[in-house]
Amino acid sequence: MYGQFHHFLRRNKIVLPLQIVPFLVIGFFCVLFVSNFFIYFFFLNVCC
Repeated sequence: MYGQFHHFLRRNKIVLPLQIVPFLVIGFFCVLFVSNFFIYFFFLNVCC
C-alpha cells in the first residue's frame, strides 16, 4: 500500500513539494520569530 502510494506521488511529481514544505514551515517560523523580536525591541526603545 505504501509502495503504491509512493509510486503514485513520484509519478505525479508531488514528491518535491512534499520535501520542500518542512523547510518552508521552518523558514516561516524563523521569520515570524525574528520579526516579533524586532517589533518587541523597537516597542521597548520607543516606550523607554
